[in-house]
Amino acid sequence: MPNCNAFKNHMCIKAGHWFPCCRFNGTNTYNIKDYTFEQYKATEFYQDLAEEMQNEWAPGCLRCKLQEERTGSSYRHFFNREMSGKDQVEFIEITLSNECNLACRMCDPTYSTLWGKILELNPNLESFVSKSPATVFNIEDLFANVDLRYLKKIKYLGGEPFITPQIKDLFEYLDSMGIIQNLRFECNTNCTLFPTKWIDYLEKFNSLEISLSVDGVGQLNDYIRHGKSWSNIVKNILMWKEFSNNTPNVSLDIFSTVQAYNLHDIKNLKEFANQVGIKFTSSVLMSPEHLSIGVLPNAYLNEIKDEHNAEYYKSILEYNNLFEEFKKFTLELDKIHNVNYEKVIPQLKKYMETQND
Repeated sequence: MPNCNAFKNHMCIKAGHWFPCCRFNGTNTYNIKDYTFEQYKATEFYQDLAEEMQNEWAPGCLRCKLQEERTGSSYRHFFNREMSGKDQVEFIEITLSNECNLACRMCDPTYSTLWGKILELNPNLESFVSKSPATVFNIEDLFANVDLRYLKKIKYLGGEPFITPQIKDLFEYLDSMGIIQNLRFECNTNCTLFPTKWIDYLEKFNSLEISLSVDGVGQLNDYIRHGKSWSNIVKNILMWKEFSNNTPNVSLDIFSTVQAYNLHDIKNLKEFANQVGIKFTSSVLMSPEHLSIGVLPNAYLNEIKDEHNAEYYKSILEYNNLFEEFKKFTLELDKIHNVNYEKVIPQLKKYMETQND
């Protein structure tokens, strides 16, 4: 049975709503302003989900099932390996703001204010991206009736953690509760800045797990992760590297979301990580589907396959028939950003002009 300790040890807030975990795929509508954590756990939705996962895979949890089938490992394994299974909060995933200074192609206004501005000016993109209104809330109110004595880890989900003003509230609260020194802190950062003003707080945590989000090298990075230049990203990555060298218990990785735009260039991503002396990690994009690697025509997949990206091909169960949607989205966004995919992914051109499997 696919038992998962997340139901015992985990608390997740995304875009102002309660979720079973950050990987859950579903549309529950339990706003944190309407439900306390305990009230959310007592809902029929949550109780049914927990019971279903005692016997079979729930539909919203199939991402872990697929990962286990494809790779032998999943987020469920993490929970079962590192959490106790006792009924106590040990791990919190939290989004405090969607403020972000990038508009990555695979993201949306739920997690990026810049994406929100782009969508306001280009409503024709609404069919491609989702949008959940931001919910402002008070940290003290959120945790008022939550027992944090057993908390081991905080994962900040973003927007971009180090430009969201609310992260100060979180750091100050954990510090005032006298537990910050007991916790692991994890986040992804887009590397558009180095968080000098938060270093004093970061050094108080027991350990840090910082993932540096990089989805391409050079022009490809600028194409996928719209908003800042590659030279700026590299400068801040090197500052993170220096920080980790001089600070105990800091784990860094170059983290890439493998998708239709960068599957061909994994070699360069791995080489870059090796050059800066930071381990390379990755996950395969599941959503939005029209940017996943399963959207790519078989002929293109065969053309770009090499020893560096071959491991990701087992993530493709079947062609998802969304290549036309991929083409439309790509061309629309290229027009808006005044860029051209042909300059960064020239081998894709013939497939964009005509789809031949």
